[in-house]
Amino acid sequence: MKLKLNNKSSFSEKTSFVVIIILMLAIFAFPGDTILMLLSPLLFILVLLIQKLLGSGINLNFYVIWGFLFALLCLSSVFWAQSTELALQDSIKVIQIIIICSLLSMWVDNEQKVFAVLNVIIVSNLIMLLRILMDYPFWEMVANKRAHILGLQVNTISMKFTLSTILCLFLFSIKKGKVKIFYIISILLFLTSILFLGSRRSFVIGLISLFVYGVLNSKNLRKTFSTLGIASIVSFILSYLIINVPELYGIIGYRLEQSVTNFLNGQSLDSTRESLVEIGINLFKEKPILGWGTGNYSFVSGTGLYSHNNFIELLSSLGIIGLIMFYIFYIIFIYNIFKLPKYIKPFMYTLTISLLLSDLAAPSYSVLYIHVFFAILVGYQLSLKRKMWPREIK
Repeated sequence: MKLKLNNKSSFSEKTSFVVIIILMLAIFAFPGDTILMLLSPLLFILVLLIQKLLGSGINLNFYVIWGFLFALLCLSSVFWAQSTELALQDSIKVIQIIIICSLLSMWVDNEQKVFAVLNVIIVSNLIMLLRILMDYPFWEMVANKRAHILGLQVNTISMKFTLSTILCLFLFSIKKGKVKIFYIISILLFLTSILFLGSRRSFVIGLISLFVYGVLNSKNLRKTFSTLGIASIVSFILSYLIINVPELYGIIGYRLEQSVTNFLNGQSLDSTRESLVEIGINLFKEKPILGWGTGNYSFVSGTGLYSHNNFIELLSSLGIIGLIMFYIFYIIFIYNIFKLPKYIKPFMYTLTISLLLSDLAAPSYSVLYIHVFFAILVGYQLSLKRKMWPREIK
């Protein structure tokens, strides 16, 4: 995780890296700390802005342009929102996220910086895992399934662990030496934690991510079939344990079993989620172009809840315009992956698929840690393009 910098820029870059470490710790290790979550973004924005204004200047990239256009749409929805107060609150939140992640996307302008930030995210999530184990011992985790731990949603924590697992897989595949042991141990810790936290979404996405990354990272057809075989065996063993070990069945087995039963009966969602999605679709039908205003689903639906689906949340809040505006990011990003070196494609495709799958279970358009991954991915893409075509990308 050591960041090598030249003497001329070392102080500025090291200062920036320190505030990035503080920010990542706030987002992934201590997200429930209100003071840290308030001060770390402000410190980050201040330091990065000063560095950019006094140094290389503001370099507009794809994330910056897309982000501010999307934020402008959110802010504009104040004029037609059912609740202007909720729309304004959500818009301010989105604007803050876009500013933070725009600066981050500009900072990760080479592979060393990208790897450094990825490692900080992994370590931050390991700290979160340690905090959970200190507050919520393993035997209690086995005995009880909780919706919240440390005042935070279990599904959110588990999803962060899932994304960190993908980071570990990628770094394990390209790094050499003893550091590989660290990534293997981290993968095992994250996967075990996801299992015992009992999040269906994260568990399924985690399995799919391992499968997709293994297949995409295979060098030839023989290795692809080997990966498929290993993945099938691992899936079978896990399924057997989850169904037949009482403790595991009580945590996650019965929920997975219920999901399979619902699917076989033609029901893709549980009754609560299905109801929330149905309400969102009806709201979209009433105002299909621009929606009811950002952040207004919970108010207009009368449920006081979010829709548990990013696609539905966007359609009901910002209409078809908002949905297209948000997901055009993925379209352009995936298109750009085709131009990158082969070794990086499995990582980027796997992370992108995981983020899209996550959108089926929770809104993401105004979630800071999701945008952090957006920013890192865009910054990484540009740094690789800069290396491949230095004259075209400045």
